[in-house]
Amino acid sequence: MAYDARMEVHTLGAALNAIMIEHDWSQSDLGEKLGRSRAWVSHAEVGCRDDVKRREFNASFVTTAASVAFVPSRKAIPYKDPEYVRGLAARLANSREQIGGQPLIATALRYVRGMQSAISSKDQQLQQAAAELARISSLVFYDANEIDSAEKVGGLALRFARRTDDPRELALIHEHLCMFNARRSPVRAAHYARLGLGVPGLPKEQGAWLNARLATVLARNGKSTRLAESSARSAIETAQGVDGLPVTVMAFVIACSGQTEALLRHHEEADSALEEAVRMFGGKPLLAANWKAVQVRATLIAADPSKAASQMTTLADVMPLVTSTQLDTKVREILALAAPWNRDPEMKHAITRLRSVAVPCPDPTI
Repeated sequence: MAYDARMEVHTLGAALNAIMIEHDWSQSDLGEKLGRSRAWVSHAEVGCRDDVKRREFNASFVTTAASVAFVPSRKAIPYKDPEYVRGLAARLANSREQIGGQPLIATALRYVRGMQSAISSKDQQLQQAAAELARISSLVFYDANEIDSAEKVGGLALRFARRTDDPRELALIHEHLCMFNARRSPVRAAHYARLGLGVPGLPKEQGAWLNARLATVLARNGKSTRLAESSARSAIETAQGVDGLPVTVMAFVIACSGQTEALLRHHEEADSALEEAVRMFGGKPLLAANWKAVQVRATLIAADPSKAASQMTTLADVMPLVTSTQLDTKVREILALAAPWNRDPEMKHAITRLRSVAVPCPDPTI
């Protein structure tokens, strides 16, 4: 397979435009292929998606992004072709960052099954590609709140990565495993972060990423333990002290700094950092929405309903673009925290707006 990085898409509009260029189609031609109107294509292409329903947007993005990402592998078993597997990983990562993991569960599960054929391979390039695909698949399961599956697939990624001694991939997998356990077992989460920090030849940006994640885990105990708070601050300061970080990594460090401050009840510092991080994640709807939700929750805990109402309105604008059970859970928590201020007109409007785009809580009787 010849995977062409120039054909990667990062937004629905870019995917639609790439398809029209590739096939020499008009907006009407593409609309006919997708079963949509020319106006729908026009609005989606320029980013005006207010009239595009959430599920409709997600399904269309997956369809269009998939159609421009690949040409078939030349191997009899494509999952034994490292370039093909890397292409799958790139597509899955791009789609997840745009729409969330929930719509991609079936795809990720299929990839995980396909990767079984790579387990016995001695091809180092294939092992590296399989580690990346398994790691990104684990994030899809995490988005869907299938934490056990996320950790299991993360373990598969770790198995592949250990065969290649790739310090970057090893560090990323340990960071994800830390994240998967952050709420249910902070001690286990911290253990994964520290294992990642101990990887020989650890790149500086992965070191910053791991320290930032470790800080948020330690801060969960910092409210009752001065030593834990001191350790959390030390970890985040170490992450912040790394120079020359890529924008995405810097945004993550700032976001974790904000979350750490929020957990330690330093509200102004938390709000400022989280606002900056959300701005930096503007081109990645899933990340922007999740960190905005963290910011809103922190503002509500700080008992600032006016500011929270404004932030909830912003979150409501992003919600229709992504489908993530993790995000849906955060939104339900926000709505519960906001309920005591429901009589305030500004907050009442924000609650109504956020509830209108939130996924209802599953009925346990069904």
